[in-house]
Amino acid sequence: MRAGHRVVWTRTADQSLTLAGRVTAADREASDLFISIHCNSGAPAASGVEWIVAKPDSRSRALAERWEKALQKRMKVKSRGVKSDTDTPRRRLYVLRENYRRRPAILIEAGFITNAADRELMEAPAYGLALGDALAEALRGPTPR
Repeated sequence: MRAGHRVVWTRTADQSLTLAGRVTAADREASDLFISIHCNSGAPAASGVEWIVAKPDSRSRALAERWEKALQKRMKVKSRGVKSDTDTPRRRLYVLRENYRRRPAILIEAGFITNAADRELMEAPAYGLALGDALAEALRGPTPR
C-alpha cells in the first residue's frame, strides 16, 4: 500500500488454502497481479532468491526480471535468477499456470529457510519492505506485452 497498490492476502495465518482457492481469490478480487511468496528449502549451503514464472509467460518474466534488478539495487542478496516452472524440480506450478493468462503471475522463493544467513535475512522486517518496494518499482516500468 505504500506505493499506492492494494494488497490482498489469501492467508495471514498458518492455515490451509487449496491451490484452486488461491486462484479463485485472485479472480474474486479482480487482481491485476498474482504473487506467491515462499521460503525455499534445500541443503544448508543453498541460498538465494528465485523468481519463478510459467514457461510461456513473457509478461511475468519481464516483470520478474525488473523486480530482481530493483531488489539488487536495494540490498545485496544472492539472486538465483528468474526461472521457468518447468525447470527441475518444478513441474508446471498450478498457481502460475492458472493465473498467467489472466494476469502476470510470479512465485518468489525469498530465500532458503535451511540456510542460516537466508533465514536471518527473511526474518528481518527490512527485507520484506525491500521486496515490496522493489516490486513497486518494477511495476512502474513499461507494461510487459
